[in-house]
Amino acid sequence: MAHLKPLLTLFLTILMGACAKPRPMERVLPEARRVPKEALQGTFIFLKSVAEVRSPSKKYRSYIPGMHLDSDRLIQFKQHEDQVDIVSIDPVLEPETAAAKNVLLASFPADHVDVQRKRNSNNELTHEEEETKTERPWAQRAFVRLDLTQDSIDEHSEEIVARSLVIPLEMDLTRGALNFAVQNTLTDGTTLVLHYSFLKYQPSSTYEQRPFSAFDQHRFGLYKTTTFRFDAFDQITDSTRTEFMNRWDTTRTIPFYLSSTVPQHLKPTIRRLFNEWAELLKSAVGDVSVELHESRGQRLGDLRFNTIHYDASEHSAHGALGYAPLVSNPRTGEILKADVILFSKVLKRSAFQELFWDASRARPLGDLPKASDDPYSAPIASLTRTARADLEHRLTRLNEEVVQQVLTANRLQQPWQLVEERILGGVFGHEFGHCLGLSHNPLASADPVHKKVGHTSTSIMDYAFLNGQSARIGPYDAAALLFAYSPDDSVRQQQLERGFYYCSDTEVFSSRNPLCQQYDSASTLTELVENQLDRYLSSYQVNNQRLERVDFPSDDAAYEKRVLSYLLPIRQVYDNAHALHQASAKRDYVALWRLAGARLESTYPDSEDIEVTIPQTPQLAMEGGIPSQRASGFQVTLDRSRLDRVLDDATRSKATAVEALRRIVLDTQRPAFDETDPLTNRVTVRGVLKDRLLALTLLALPMDHPITQGSVISPYSVEERVVPALFASILSNTMKIPDPEELDRAYFRIRRFEMPLRRSALELLSKKVASVDGHAEALNLIQVQPLGLKGAPREASLTRSLETRTLLRNGYRDSLFDRLVPDQPDNGPEFHSDRLTGFLTDLSPFDKTRNDHPMAFAQLGDDTLLGAPVWLEDEKLFTASGLLIRNNLNVAEDYLTTLTAVMREAGPQLFAQPNATGSRFAAMPLLEEQAARLRNHVAVEQLFLQEIYSAFSRRP
Repeated sequence: MAHLKPLLTLFLTILMGACAKPRPMERVLPEARRVPKEALQGTFIFLKSVAEVRSPSKKYRSYIPGMHLDSDRLIQFKQHEDQVDIVSIDPVLEPETAAAKNVLLASFPADHVDVQRKRNSNNELTHEEEETKTERPWAQRAFVRLDLTQDSIDEHSEEIVARSLVIPLEMDLTRGALNFAVQNTLTDGTTLVLHYSFLKYQPSSTYEQRPFSAFDQHRFGLYKTTTFRFDAFDQITDSTRTEFMNRWDTTRTIPFYLSSTVPQHLKPTIRRLFNEWAELLKSAVGDVSVELHESRGQRLGDLRFNTIHYDASEHSAHGALGYAPLVSNPRTGEILKADVILFSKVLKRSAFQELFWDASRARPLGDLPKASDDPYSAPIASLTRTARADLEHRLTRLNEEVVQQVLTANRLQQPWQLVEERILGGVFGHEFGHCLGLSHNPLASADPVHKKVGHTSTSIMDYAFLNGQSARIGPYDAAALLFAYSPDDSVRQQQLERGFYYCSDTEVFSSRNPLCQQYDSASTLTELVENQLDRYLSSYQVNNQRLERVDFPSDDAAYEKRVLSYLLPIRQVYDNAHALHQASAKRDYVALWRLAGARLESTYPDSEDIEVTIPQTPQLAMEGGIPSQRASGFQVTLDRSRLDRVLDDATRSKATAVEALRRIVLDTQRPAFDETDPLTNRVTVRGVLKDRLLALTLLALPMDHPITQGSVISPYSVEERVVPALFASILSNTMKIPDPEELDRAYFRIRRFEMPLRRSALELLSKKVASVDGHAEALNLIQVQPLGLKGAPREASLTRSLETRTLLRNGYRDSLFDRLVPDQPDNGPEFHSDRLTGFLTDLSPFDKTRNDHPMAFAQLGDDTLLGAPVWLEDEKLFTASGLLIRNNLNVAEDYLTTLTAVMREAGPQLFAQPNATGSRFAAMPLLEEQAARLRNHVAVEQLFLQEIYSAFSRRP
């Protein structure tokens, strides 16, 4: 048996070897930077977004977590020997292999490798892996190694001082997804974490595109995708344009994931509103599954997942309360991904930061044209561009109404969770509407027909929820979902016929449709003016008082935009109303519909209504193989009674708009200039001079006509007289006061307007208003001409004026003596300082004699005499130059002459012997102070008169 033992051992060894498991391969590159090239083949959807922002500098304060830097792109990976490029392809061109690939979106250094089993020193295969580049040419190697931190196309690349990969490359080969995130530290101290996500392009076989016609786009606000096709001549023309609604494929489950950062107190409100939207979608579609799950580790920015994210990071300077970015198939319009991001720190810091507009926004969220260099139109252009960029990117910004709510809650010591639930809950309901494809509808609050009792809007896609209203999904929202998702064409047609009010984001801050406002619930133009004025006045505490803020920012651009957001709609009401009357006079019903839209449309058509065809851009058609243009349009029915009401409202609103802006210009209740703490010298109250300058600008600035291209509108109108009279008052430093004794007459009292306001009025009048067709007579308001001292053409008038002034000086002298020393023989002369103060404060008593002079004269120096008419004969308007000379400069000169004479002649007599209290001695310093003030006033007015003469002499 001994000889069998070696054989048995050998047999057991072979048997054990046969049963043993193979030794596992040892991976040499565990981190996922080595990508199988087959994973990069084909076409992908690409998303580059901001995952995190820390310590942003002024340049990057507008960067928002979740913000899309590049989206809705079809891309392919283009491999080179030392780099891999990400290039977009033209979605119009199919198949992808033929598509143009000429836009470079990203580029990473690359190294091509193969992976094989390592050999030992005996050239035997081992169980370890190694990379090799020697076996095959680079293009044939199976893998590529990428340095994902070195995107040479990234717009921040020149500012980066440190980079790191904070999320290693994750590959989901089942769904064809790649994700990674890079942290970049910039030279200015900003830290940006950028998330790159790629998802294999796999169009849904069950998704049905739904066309979105131009007519339908005037009825409901839905996001859209624009595509083109080749015509019979193999050309892409505007006639081949097709627009599709952005919608979900409702045959598939639509899951959303709550991020782990969402606090418990917000979840009930979020779930309630989520379920309300889900039920509306089910009512529209029937069988559809919209699910809300707790987080399973899903990340914001990953194309595979829809998230509801709560951002509690310290970055809050962007001023956004909510954001709802979408990713859609650029060929079909199918929504592929949606997120809702809520920003808690913005809300918590809302009471003590700059509001509503970001003063430091250097890079807007879209590619927008630059503002004009015109100092008057530039703020308006900047406001409208910024507002529309925010709306188009689905941002809900902080506004002063939210801050007022926070201040009230702090004052009442309300629990913070309740404040956050009320405000951010409403923000979520609004943003989730975006996730289903609904765009904004600022006109929903102006719809009196469909508003429910107690509601201020028909839609949560308006902004009523930011004005202290509870978040309500309204009837418009239900109708919009039915229109977008219902498979029943008759149901969809019924929604179109219900006549909901709707306006698009592009109409905000537009005179085409001034009721299209974000934070207003007015139903008429007049009501809108009243509401905007009330918003402006009631926001004074938040906008102009420092409260507990450390300080007001030195850059007041944000403040200017905020004030304009109240005042610009008032001016646009005027322009809209003016254009309405023009169109009515011409019986231009197309223009009337374009200016008032659904407010004119008939709900129940009858024989009195007006049928109107709204033309559209002619379409190119092929007839007999020959291209020709074919006119197209759609029909609307205008209600005559509604038209009458709209025109009556337009008449009232014009006067109300002018008076509202005039009221702001003449405001003396609030300080014009900043007020400071006497101990710290810090600003405690921001002055409203900027507001008054903006209101004055809006009262005169020529602005584009809402309809007629190439023409402009300005409220400065000789026919209406109010605005020219205001300009005359400001330029002349006088105020017209009714004469209580003769109501058909008036006198003028000196009123000191701030010089920046006067100079702005002069420049507006001479450079802006006078350039408008039909407003050339504006220069007549400042007409002034030099005259010879002798032999002047107006010598008789000048002589009469000088005689009158001599008489008035004598009267002033006697009146001044009466006030200084009343006749009291028993007690001797006594000084009454209160009577003197009242006399010197009012520099223009009832100068009826002076007011009868139609010409005014001012002598500047020894050889310059300027003359100006006091009123325009044809228009019966007082001129600024004439009032400045006659009722300001001449009055001040005459008082100064009188006062100087009194001080010189009566001084020794009046102040030689003091009475028991010594009160007479107080008169001389008071008189000297008043004389110095008058000398300064005269000098300033003479200089400003020269500025007026210079402006008038430069007239075209």
